[in-house]
Amino acid sequence: MGDSDSERDLGSDGEENEAGFDPNKDLENMTEKEKKKWDKSLKSWRLFIDFLFRHTSIITYRYNIFESDGLTPFMMAMEKAELLRGQTKLKKGEEARISSIKVMHEACDLLAKQKHLVEANRIKSYLDLAGRMRSLGTIAGGFFKAMKKGKVRGLDKIKHYLEYWKGFCVRSFDYTELTFRNADPANFNGLERKYLVWPTVLKTALYLSNRFLKRASESTGLQLMASDPKEMQKHMQMAEFVVATRIEDMLQQKVAPVETRSILLGGPSIPKVDDPLMKIPAMEEINPEMLKPIDDGGTMMNLPEEPPKEKKGRKNGKKGKKGKSSSASGHKKKKK
Repeated sequence: MGDSDSERDLGSDGEENEAGFDPNKDLENMTEKEKKKWDKSLKSWRLFIDFLFRHTSIITYRYNIFESDGLTPFMMAMEKAELLRGQTKLKKGEEARISSIKVMHEACDLLAKQKHLVEANRIKSYLDLAGRMRSLGTIAGGFFKAMKKGKVRGLDKIKHYLEYWKGFCVRSFDYTELTFRNADPANFNGLERKYLVWPTVLKTALYLSNRFLKRASESTGLQLMASDPKEMQKHMQMAEFVVATRIEDMLQQKVAPVETRSILLGGPSIPKVDDPLMKIPAMEEINPEMLKPIDDGGTMMNLPEEPPKEKKGRKNGKKGKKGKSSSASGHKKKKK
């Protein structure tokens, strides 16, 4: 993501000296007790990867549809919402401009309240995807803690992507402060200059989630696609599953050899994406653009120096505490 990201992400070739367990090298040196412990960890991590990979693939497919069919209507709905906010009495210090996800929720409610239901639903479709990514980021945080407990390698890079993933899903941050990557705003039209940042923030979060999963896969030795793809396929639309296979292909996983992992887990080897048993039918009726993974060649946001964070609200009770302290002090003086 821009120069700063390139410097942070040197790739797995730059991790040779990192501390932690390397599934590609250290399996042979394990004791039976250590193997049982590692096997238990793998089963837990497998559940995390299955869930996160499935749902990020689903959101990627739905984002592609949104970007193709709903992008301009969304931006027009945002413009309508800001117009209505400008005609409404706002709280002191507020502005009509939609400056955060939180304000976008309020603007969406205002549209619905004033019977602009089509526009409200257009914004809701975006908020639904953003909310899903936020929830997945929380679950990914649990996965990171589990990997940290297992002392896998590459934790710093995994943490880096996790923090930025979650940072691009916060509700109170003004993302219009950030800059675009692979795009010049001078070439945007009026709507894009004002509102394209929001879909691009979501797209960036998806990209970061993919990088997180890639790093997690490398560090645990687990493929993104489970040993039985049919099980994953049952919980997805066919188009969503195809997106998942293409994400895995794009990330080009470098994981523990299938034979070693299979022996350790006591399971079958993992079939390749082109395995005929997976029975992926042709998708003639679906625009190929809908099935593309989020790569680093499109328009995204540059990563700021620090991950975006929620704005801290005023802490309640400070004045009360001071008052109580002052009162107690006065009481002591009087008693003295």
